[in-house]
Amino acid sequence: MRRALKISAYAAALLAAALLACYSLGLFGGGSSVYVSEKSYAGGELLFTGELQDGLFNGPGGMVFGGGSFYEGGFEGGRFEGRGVYAFPDGSLYVGTFAGGLADGFGVYAGEGGATVYDGSFKNGRFDGYGRYYSPDGWKYEGYFKDGQFEGEGAVTIDGVLLRGVWDKGTQVKRHD
Repeated sequence: MRRALKISAYAAALLAAALLACYSLGLFGGGSSVYVSEKSYAGGELLFTGELQDGLFNGPGGMVFGGGSFYEGGFEGGRFEGRGVYAFPDGSLYVGTFAGGLADGFGVYAGEGGATVYDGSFKNGRFDGYGRYYSPDGWKYEGYFKDGQFEGEGAVTIDGVLLRGVWDKGTQVKRHD
């Protein structure tokens, strides 16, 4: 029996864009069996397309959540794994690698409307390692992050003025002139 899940036109457009991005990234290979399921979970309903192994999502697939977010990419042991795209209900988007269900490795995050942009390293779902952060207020930070905060060598550009220095837990502790 085939079942249809009703989603908004906006969510459908986002899903279509993510599918195209995933196909262009080469996330989907041929010859795999696809399982389509509509399930309930603690946060509501979801639609999953992809492969199951021992009852868990495995291999390439996609998930549309009832709240308006969706994921398209790799799964391993029921979690997001490898390259993928995750769209949040507010329109924010993450494109990059996942490990254990979280953003991990290189990726790009664009906040709602593209106002906030980060491209660089992620660890356990947070900015971690080298990256560039573009603020909605127009300033930019380029340098190192740890656990989502500026950490180590970095530079902030505000209104064309470059401020280089060393950061500790998001606070500049040394300035290089």
